Amino acid sequence: HLGEDPRRVHVIGSVALDKFVAEPHLDRATTLSGIGAKQHAMSGAPLAVLIFHPIDQERELAPGYVRGAVGTLIERGYHVLIGAPNADPGNATLLAAMQDLALEPEVTLYGNTARAFFVNLMRHAALMVGNSSAGLLEAASVGLPVINLGERQRGRLCGRNVVFSDGDTPSFRTALDRVASEEFLFGMQTLINPYGDGHSEARAVELLKQIDFGAL
Repeated sequence: HLGEDPRRVHVIGSVALDKFVAEPHLDRATTLSGIGAKQHAMSGAPLAVLIFHPIDQERELAPGYVRGAVGTLIERGYHVLIGAPNADPGNATLLAAMQDLALEPEVTLYGNTARAFFVNLMRHAALMVGNSSAGLLEAASVGLPVINLGERQRGRLCGRNVVFSDGDTPSFRTALDRVASEEFLFGMQTLINPYGDGHSEARAVELLKQIDFGAL
């Protein structure tokens, strides 16, 4: 609580999840069409969403991480849907690698897309890979397994749907085996998002009604 009087602190969860879980549902075909997915995705292949943002200490390694991960996912039968990296230093070489990978029929580089399509893409995906905060904050709310690659997000609070992996291909293959294991799938049956359940705004309203501000 960072020194605050505990009486003043009420844990209600992330209000960002309220909007996420309330997003209207779109079917798989509508979602894939909306992001311009290739025919291979339309064929029924399992979907892997890959979002990787650059960080300074991995600037030289990041393109290799992404190439290795995408190649492995293709080998295992996924269609890989790649989001654009953010604008931090190192994004140019990372984006160039993603554009090269997008020449493959099993890869769609959707870049940036509308919120409705992104939320529903997470709902229809079989796996999320990379280092996006969405893998830790929102993915648990739709029961989506996540492999977090590299150092970004490491050590941050997350649900049991997240597996942390080094960026090299052997480590990623091990992580892929783990998310397919009986132990992992059993744990997913009782998955809880530690950031909330999508009803944070209602809790906030009730607290505002009930708290005796004069007493504080």
